[in-house]
Amino acid sequence: KVHKFGGSSFADPDCYGFVANLVNSFDGKNLIVVSAMSGITNVLYSVCECAKEGSFTDKEPWKLLQERILGAIALRLGDTEQGRKEVRRFSTDLVYLSTVLSLMSDSLPSDQTLIEALVVGYGEIWSARLLTQIMRATHHRSAAFMDARDVLVVEPTGDADETIEVCWDVTKQKLKTWFYNRKR
Repeated sequence: KVHKFGGSSFADPDCYGFVANLVNSFDGKNLIVVSAMSGITNVLYSVCECAKEGSFTDKEPWKLLQERILGAIALRLGDTEQGRKEVRRFSTDLVYLSTVLSLMSDSLPSDQTLIEALVVGYGEIWSARLLTQIMRATHHRSAAFMDARDVLVVEPTGDADETIEVCWDVTKQKLKTWFYNRKR
């Protein structure tokens, strides 16, 4: 079964505990799709706007991003191995994103759009990683993080509004392969 939890499900770090308890009540294998913590997507867009102007690491959105994500990790996982692991992952992501964002001000508008899409996608990644670790730590469940970019294949429809269409056959095969490799 597939269950989707939107941004309002993660209004604050406490909500992760509620969602984890709900997910724990599900029987069998489940695929959980999550949105970013409420407000994080907007913060990431603000970071991108600052990066287009040049400096961003000294600006409020960058600081707020770190405060919100690190605060959520600390509240939900504490000073545990899982918590330290997530802090290390987040720190690594910030190094990577700061490198990518440093290219923003000198990039063409089309490249800025691609950079922005990459950066903004991290909100969902952090949310999924956090929920995965909560499921492992709190509920002792065999939970695995999946980056949707590893399995979801889309192609543009050619419409002017830049809509996309899921390539279901390829996506299903990639999903099967992902699950197969998890069993090893």
